[in-house]
Amino acid sequence: MRRIILIVTIGLLAATLCTAESKTKDALAADLLKAMDFQGQLEKSMDVIKQAMPQQLEQNRKMMGITNTAASSSYEDGFGQVFETIFSSPEWKQMEHEMALIYAEVFTEKEMTSLIAFFSTPEGKSYVQKQPEIMKRSMALNQKMMMTIMPRLQQQMQKMAPAKTGTPIKAGKPASP
Repeated sequence: MRRIILIVTIGLLAATLCTAESKTKDALAADLLKAMDFQGQLEKSMDVIKQAMPQQLEQNRKMMGITNTAASSSYEDGFGQVFETIFSSPEWKQMEHEMALIYAEVFTEKEMTSLIAFFSTPEGKSYVQKQPEIMKRSMALNQKMMMTIMPRLQQQMQKMAPAKTGTPIKAGKPASP
């Protein structure tokens, strides 16, 4: 009987310690996201994406063969509505909490403490402030690279597509060389 009580007591103590550590890590993760201005950065990132959308939409219209202005305008309005739906959703508003859980799982307490210290320095704050510009430039670079690569990708896709009268490509194990 004493053994059972000892085992139960040890189990409860271990569970209590794990819960306390989890709360500490969750709190540190929340503090880290605050130090990184997560919510502000998320909003700025979405602004960058919104600003890049007209050019992206134009490229998409060309790829989809949309040439008349009425369809084009409808297409743009649709994307505006999509953004509004995303940003006003309760799930989107929970993003910071969900991200804190991810940070708590991925980083150790020591790492989060060090990151909080970094983001509290002038250099860390500068890093945070410059992230939207870095994102904007990297998106432009990505688009430029994709435009260069696109003809080769289209050729590959055409080779992969089954002929109109042929048999569809079956998913499965790749053939041995």
